[in-house]
Amino acid sequence: MDELADSELMAAARAGDREAFATLFARHFDAAYDFSLLMTGDVERASRVAADAFVEAMESLGGTRDSVTFRSLVFGAARREALAEAGSATRPGVAEVEGAAEAVRGAASRLDPKQLSLLDLHLRQGLDSDEIAAVLGIGKANAAVMLARLEKVAGSRLAGAAGADEDTRRLALAVYQSLEAVSAPSVTKERVLSGLLLRWPGRGFSGGGGRGADSRAPTLEEDRQKAAAPAVALGGVRLAAALAIVAGLFGAALLLPASPIALTRSNGASHQPAAAVGGETPTRGTNVIIVPERSATPNGSPTPAATGGSATASATPSPGTPTKTPPPGSTPTPTGTALPTPTSTPTPEPGATATPTRPPTPCVPALSTNLGILNVPLALGSSSFQLLNTSFGCGAASFAISSSEPWLTLSPASGGIGAGGAVSIVVTIAAGQVPAAEGTYSATASVNSGAAEVTVTTQRGGQPPHIVLAGGSCSQPVGPPSFAASASDDVAVIGVQVLFDKGGTPQGPLSLIFDGALGLWTGGPFDAATGGTNFRIVATDGIGLSDSRSIVPSNC
Repeated sequence: MDELADSELMAAARAGDREAFATLFARHFDAAYDFSLLMTGDVERASRVAADAFVEAMESLGGTRDSVTFRSLVFGAARREALAEAGSATRPGVAEVEGAAEAVRGAASRLDPKQLSLLDLHLRQGLDSDEIAAVLGIGKANAAVMLARLEKVAGSRLAGAAGADEDTRRLALAVYQSLEAVSAPSVTKERVLSGLLLRWPGRGFSGGGGRGADSRAPTLEEDRQKAAAPAVALGGVRLAAALAIVAGLFGAALLLPASPIALTRSNGASHQPAAAVGGETPTRGTNVIIVPERSATPNGSPTPAATGGSATASATPSPGTPTKTPPPGSTPTPTGTALPTPTSTPTPEPGATATPTRPPTPCVPALSTNLGILNVPLALGSSSFQLLNTSFGCGAASFAISSSEPWLTLSPASGGIGAGGAVSIVVTIAAGQVPAAEGTYSATASVNSGAAEVTVTTQRGGQPPHIVLAGGSCSQPVGPPSFAASASDDVAVIGVQVLFDKGGTPQGPLSLIFDGALGLWTGGPFDAATGGTNFRIVATDGIGLSDSRSIVPSNC
């Protein structure tokens, strides 16, 4: 469905197509998260604002006009949620940004939240005036006028001067528009999307069209708690039913004659009759209570058990059988009560040795992370990753996490995670402790002395310099020209030079010197540049990135 337009996906979603809505989510959630993070300055709040915005957009699908774009639905909801939290949110301030590269971002943080939200939706998120009109609920012409005024006012504030000229304002707005977007963590996107699809209404979209600006969507956590309540109640009913069935089966087993635990037993043809109490022989088919009877010798001593082989007990003669008289001098064999055949005790085979039982292997919880590398822009200052206990059968796992560099802090630094659970580790970068030289820096977040690791990277600089102003002039016609330029960089501009051609051959460079009092790079007059053409001012930063602007010296 990736090739379908948003309007086609919205129509399919209204008809109950969950895959269409999932495609809209994948297409726009990162942008909603980036906008929410800019407005709130907090990873957890940004996740909540973006998630609630998609809940409201999903519930509003049934009542929207075909002319309303999905972006205006999502960003309208995200803007309302973000402004509702503006009083308690802590957005990055001037003290939290360093270097000229972040001057524009620092100025943006001082804008009124309503102005900042519209500026970001228009410049960084790409909403046109028609979509802004839908977000604000105003006419398209009014939205166009409002955006034009906003660009002029915000451009001057971003440039740092209320009276900045048009070029400077446009440059400041272009710098703001190019600020790096921040994508939502993958675990956040998976959690939010699964929660949305759990409450997917299918074809049951209402025509009411969402909620007002002051109402709030139930959070996905509240949805999970509500969904768990009937499951707990149903589990209790199932347990009670299972116990009732077990009790019934046990009662039946006690009453069935064929059961090994029966209280009564039938003496039918398939069973030998039990010994009768009182000398009476039981009648076939009668249920007889089984009473175990111990056999005794005539003197009351217990019968010794036979050892080795089988032993035969003497039996009482049958009635009518003559008894043989023993010969004189012999010892008569006493007759006694019939003894049962003793059970022989089996003799163990010689040399048999019992096999020892191997002790069970101890279960050790396994910890892992949801990513291996995390890039945190220095201007943003913080992000997070997930620490997971992936051993479901080993119970809770404790952890301790440390950083390899002083500029990286991790919170919480220790704790416990239940089986199958996860904890969010917040990564914070102290910009003042990152080396001042322009470049990329990395640190390692190590869990339990290397059981799991995440490499955290950040950049000092990395953007090319910008020439804000540049020009040249001659004190007299056909005389040597002088030059002046103003340039900025995310870390520092280390040099500004003049290049030109003479007679079709490249010439230069001529180096300009920074004048701290004027805040300009100046130089000249340069005799070597007399009669030159195709003049260019080139600014260079510490890692060799540069910016160039062509000029035509005046009065030359």
